[in-house]
Amino acid sequence: MASTASSVTNGSTTRLLPSLAFTSALKTSLPGEQWEASSPMARQSRQVRKALWSNVHPEKSPEHLLVAVSGRAAKECLDVKTPDNAEERRVWSDYMSGNTVFPGAQPYAQAYGGTQFGVWAGQLGDGRAITIGSVRNPTTGVTWDLNLKGAGRTPYSRVFDGLAVLRSSVREFLGSELLHLMMAPMLAASGSTRHSLTSRAASLVVTRKPVYREDGVQPSAVVSRLAPGAGWIRIGTFELQIMRKETEIIKKLADFVVDEHFPHLKIVDVEKDAVILSGETEKVIPNVYGRLLREVADRNAEMVASWQAVGFTHGVVNTDNTSLEGVTIDFGPYGFLEDFDPNYISNSEDHDRRYSYANQPDAILYNLARFARCLLELVDVEAPVAWGTAQPASALESKPEEVEKAKAERLERAAKIVGAVLTSFKQDVDTKFKAFMRVKLGLPQGADVLAIMDPLLGLLRDTRADFSGFFRLLCYFYVTDPEHKPGSLKITTEDTLEKFFVESLADAKSRNPNFAAESLVNDDELRARVRSWVAQYRAVLSSDSLSADDKTRLLALRRVNPLRVPKGWVLEDICERLHKSPWTSIRWETAVTREDEEAKEEQNILLDMPDDGIIDKEGFEKAHGAQGPPTIPPEKDADFLVVERALKVFGDDMFGEVSEDGVGSEMWTEEDWKDAERWRGKAPEKRRNFACSCSS
Repeated sequence: MASTASSVTNGSTTRLLPSLAFTSALKTSLPGEQWEASSPMARQSRQVRKALWSNVHPEKSPEHLLVAVSGRAAKECLDVKTPDNAEERRVWSDYMSGNTVFPGAQPYAQAYGGTQFGVWAGQLGDGRAITIGSVRNPTTGVTWDLNLKGAGRTPYSRVFDGLAVLRSSVREFLGSELLHLMMAPMLAASGSTRHSLTSRAASLVVTRKPVYREDGVQPSAVVSRLAPGAGWIRIGTFELQIMRKETEIIKKLADFVVDEHFPHLKIVDVEKDAVILSGETEKVIPNVYGRLLREVADRNAEMVASWQAVGFTHGVVNTDNTSLEGVTIDFGPYGFLEDFDPNYISNSEDHDRRYSYANQPDAILYNLARFARCLLELVDVEAPVAWGTAQPASALESKPEEVEKAKAERLERAAKIVGAVLTSFKQDVDTKFKAFMRVKLGLPQGADVLAIMDPLLGLLRDTRADFSGFFRLLCYFYVTDPEHKPGSLKITTEDTLEKFFVESLADAKSRNPNFAAESLVNDDELRARVRSWVAQYRAVLSSDSLSADDKTRLLALRRVNPLRVPKGWVLEDICERLHKSPWTSIRWETAVTREDEEAKEEQNILLDMPDDGIIDKEGFEKAHGAQGPPTIPPEKDADFLVVERALKVFGDDMFGEVSEDGVGSEMWTEEDWKDAERWRGKAPEKRRNFACSCSS
């Protein structure tokens, strides 16, 4: 095995993966199950009570292969060297598949519940994700929790197998990293103090374990996910305890979150923390639990505002998928806007469009209301004596009526504090959204963002125009005469924008008869609206010397408005090509362990599948031959290169650095350029506005 000593790479000292030292403050501070990870109970599905975690080790897989590594996540989160030879790739595969447990780590699965699509779903928990522990990046000082998704059964797996199919794993790996790349420049330019608004993914490992699903046997995979701070603590973590009336655990959990992740909340900031409650005239200071609610609300307001600004739809904004850290977690049926339709859903199972693009802020607000309910017994003002309850609790013990009165007064105060926080949430989302849009539009500080933004969003909506495509066009819009800009790769004029919207409207009408019938926009009116907007936009830019400086402004715009967006059809293309690899062709004859067989039988009962777990055995055998998949390749299958190529193409050229600026172009191969062109083209008609299911 590779040495655990530090290694020098590109002139900077970094650590090798096995040298990571993990801690687990959550396990040492909060109640958990006492079953050992080696106990038969460790993987037995059950209702876990009065505990927030369970000991469990990842399941071993006889064969596994490291498909892709994100060098950015490895450096920015773990501060480790990426593997650059066969032995180091094998070591990464061992650790990141869960086959080898990091020295000193004490893996566990978390307990939590969830309100899903507005309905309480009971205990959920980490049914196929196992947290290895927390590791601090010595360069940034940020602590990240490493979590292996698809690592096997836990007490929270219910009747499922604890595995993740390759397709969903590829989507999570790429989605985590590419959303971060898309958001990071926008965050920095808007003045945000947050370093990330999403979980990250360090690696993708394919295993030989078969996964039995509705559409037959599929290859499985493990994604190593990373979340900062309280990233894996969910609103559903609190919800499970309140629904079970385990209120003593709620206080312990809230205290832990404050002490470990938000210690600044223990110090009152009068200017920031003071609120005016409904029916009152003077400001009050909420206690630390009220401030915790506000902190979580603020973080999630910025997160969902960033979703709206980049055109991201999560797909399943349930309470079990909403993090206290305010970062995007659990990348399932997510997507990115193609046509600007506010009602767009990326989840094909969301028939009521509960989590459409337009509804995402309301969905987060609903989840925050559920969180507030969990904290209601703890929330109060910092100095309750000002509310007429000057006597200590001990003095009231002999007066039951006074105790009840004091309790009622406190609950009334708590409800008002909660109301003030939730009322301000939508305003906070709007404020942060405008800050992001100001950056994406290149507007000067102090500009009336709404005056430019609202009519623009109306144009995009009424024509179903390409959301990200429009903002990229603005990256070439000159305030001064474009004729004085020789050598420009591209120039966007008023005519360009007019043509863009007119063609978008025609395209939308040709593809959607219902939209054509309902649309009240004609070409002449549309052209007038576009010209009016362009004139207003130009006037605002011209009024500020910095914004009127085309070179500075357009360079800034090109760093926040992506040239490349990993839309649904692109991800589907990558997954399909990966599935063509002979190594991922798991046949129904493949030998499985007794545990796998039991899991398969449970799945068959649940899904009403035939005993062999294959819907069409004859067709499956015909498609994959009689010899079975080949043995594991020594390094990596050539077909798997598509995943790392996607990370490379989107990572290197997210904002046109390679294809337009030529930076690093000599490092791209012919295959890189070929896929770069393929993924930048128009979506195949049948996959436009692609939506997928939660099934994984």
